[in-house]
Amino acid sequence: MVPLWQWAQLFEPPRADRSLLVVARTAGDPRALIPAVERAVAELDPSLPIIDLRAMEDLIWLESARMRIVAQFLSAFAGLALALALVGIYGVIAHSVAQRTPEIGLRVALGARPAQVRAMVLRQAATLVAAGLAIGLGAAVRDRARTRRRRP
Repeated sequence: MVPLWQWAQLFEPPRADRSLLVVARTAGDPRALIPAVERAVAELDPSLPIIDLRAMEDLIWLESARMRIVAQFLSAFAGLALALALVGIYGVIAHSVAQRTPEIGLRVALGARPAQVRAMVLRQAATLVAAGLAIGLGAAVRDRARTRRRRP
């Protein structure tokens, strides 16, 4: 973005097919000044069209809309991935416990308390979760390092 007077000095005078962006700072509500700005421009030159007069806050909101939508989609997919991971872990642990039912029954018959059996199953689940987290975080760190090296 180049100020208009610099553009005219450096390149050429502005033409009708080029747009001109004017930014005005105000201490109050910028939306309340829109009619006054339109009147002032009309007084200067009634043939000048005012196409898109907006507050900077609105422009920033519109420009960041795409990033917000992408972030919302990524958040939704991350939540779905987390739910799938939880269902998967539950399925693996349930299958493991179903396979070990005779062993668990024997442990209980030999005097193991239910709290000890629960601790054994939860310890096994925690081991699986820790292994998955270590592999996943390691892969993420490696990928992040590769991505940083490629950027200029």
